[in-house]
Amino acid sequence: MVDGLLKSQEVLSCQVPEVNWEVLSEEVDRDLRSLSGWTAEDFLDDACDQLDKHFHVIGAARDVAFRLRVQFAFSLLLEADKAFLAVHPCDLPRYLAPRRAHLDPGVVQRFLAQKPASDVNPLREAARRELLAGMARHAEKRVQTLTLPTGTGKTLLAATWVLHHRANRAENEPPPLVLVVLPFLSIIDQTVREYRELFKESGLEDGDLISYHSLSDRTYARDLEDRSQDFLLDTWHSSVVITTFDQFLLALLSPKGRHQMRFHHLADAVIVLDEVQALPPCLWALVRAVLPTLVHQGNTRVLAMSATNPGFLPDAAELASDPTTFFRQMRRYQLVLRHRTRMKLSEFVQECVRRLCEWNGQKVLITLNTRRSARAVREALRGAGATVEFITADVNPHDRLAAIERIKTAASCVVVSTQCIEAGVDIDMHRVIRDFGPLDSLIQVAGRCNRNGGFSRGEVEVVCLEEDDRETTFASYIYDEVLRTVTAEVLGTSAEIPEEEVYPLTLDYFRRLAASKDTGEETLRKWASWETVDPIRELFRGKQPRKVAFVVIEQDPSLRGELLAACEVPDRWERRRALRKLAARLAQRTVTVYCREGLDPERYADAFPPGKSGEEAWFWLLRTGLYTPESGLDLGARVSEEEGWGVIV
Repeated sequence: MVDGLLKSQEVLSCQVPEVNWEVLSEEVDRDLRSLSGWTAEDFLDDACDQLDKHFHVIGAARDVAFRLRVQFAFSLLLEADKAFLAVHPCDLPRYLAPRRAHLDPGVVQRFLAQKPASDVNPLREAARRELLAGMARHAEKRVQTLTLPTGTGKTLLAATWVLHHRANRAENEPPPLVLVVLPFLSIIDQTVREYRELFKESGLEDGDLISYHSLSDRTYARDLEDRSQDFLLDTWHSSVVITTFDQFLLALLSPKGRHQMRFHHLADAVIVLDEVQALPPCLWALVRAVLPTLVHQGNTRVLAMSATNPGFLPDAAELASDPTTFFRQMRRYQLVLRHRTRMKLSEFVQECVRRLCEWNGQKVLITLNTRRSARAVREALRGAGATVEFITADVNPHDRLAAIERIKTAASCVVVSTQCIEAGVDIDMHRVIRDFGPLDSLIQVAGRCNRNGGFSRGEVEVVCLEEDDRETTFASYIYDEVLRTVTAEVLGTSAEIPEEEVYPLTLDYFRRLAASKDTGEETLRKWASWETVDPIRELFRGKQPRKVAFVVIEQDPSLRGELLAACEVPDRWERRRALRKLAARLAQRTVTVYCREGLDPERYADAFPPGKSGEEAWFWLLRTGLYTPESGLDLGARVSEEEGWGVIV
């Protein structure tokens, strides 16, 4: 932290002489006139002395509370400073007005009453009763967890939780921000739709419910000036914000100003972390320390939800008094464990083709670990006459989401996917086949099998595929050895495991991981003592090789001209704003691949901005004929091996 202060000396040397200490004293109601003779060096020396004293006396290597207090003050000042420049004068009343959207807790019950009957509806209603009882039982606990099987309606359970806490604020308190945090864009899309449907009779105004991620619309409200739109979106100036783990972690932990501008909103919020198992072990210690401190210092409440709760919040109150009870009632599928005998990819492809007749009239999901293995299976099934939905990161987000909607309404289909479909996507399949992976991933994708309990018990087959020309499993390209080893140990020698016996396995799995993996204690120490840590996105996703982004420009032809026009805007801030307005359209049509040796983007696309080449290009506008919605990007070469998590942003 001291190093960071010293880097500010040049800027402070320009700013300090310009401060009117008399006026500032009046504004903050504190006499600061004695500082009028101080130089930038004086301020830096004093700040360094104070920090050294703090860390020496308090032992602040783990003083998370101190850092959060500093972040809170910085966040408030930063937003105030940015607002002065970013909000158009005619939009100031909208910006200064507190959140007042009326969100009636009773809407969930009325919404549920309109839902069609389902075999799992009684269990969903029991889960809702359990949630309400748990909330009453643990009312004083501000960090809570909810561990329930997939398909028990966790989206609406979360809505019940946030609306209850929002309604229970005192009349003189402004309603808190409702923040729903999810790992995958496909889940965000369906969650936003469900929340909009839930609140359609509540009279929400523009901006009362926003989604914030790379594919979201950059419009806050139609009647605001452009510069105000961006600012109100970027500061989460809303009643309900639905966003990604990336954006939440950046607001909570990143030191960068563009993220810290949102931090103070977390200090008075009700926060749902859905599919919390998506947080990697290297972040467990940091999140375990920061969340309880945040809720203790602020007026925040947190609910962490999952069917495979990783258990890194040991002091949280579990709202389900006995999660085992719910899991034992679930008899929708059984795991069929075939992974102990490895299978060549070509053998697996032949087996899938042979089984097409067996799958006639069914909805079958085949989930592979890499784009290449998924494409091999897809091409073979298509060659055998099957209609196949293809969902991998070779397919852009727009077409992936469209495919998910078709799957939902189809009576029968074969779906070939990578891991991007495994958590939270509301599809209901008769059968699932999954290449080997970590236990939580296996259980999450199993949640797509007989999701609504309307079929006879389905099968989730776990296989272990390897390359044809060498003994390398596709799982080893994606998951580290510890995850694979612990999963194999937990599954043991069983040939079949029914769903009702899965929950104890997940507890054992995460206990073993906590003992075997780096849970980020050193990262926590560095973060709390203001030392440099790895970028938050890198901690969340792991280190990524360099990537190349191809934009399927033929799907949005006018985008090319609008991009060129935006680049020609003279003022750099207006130019940046014009480009940001196009960001969602770009992301919807983008396919990202790892930059492998031999991949020359100029063979397939035009660099943007024009005149750039190689690593200087921002992205590449793909030429016609190299992409179709059905098969995605096909450059006819091995341009990627590992699966690209194109739905995490």
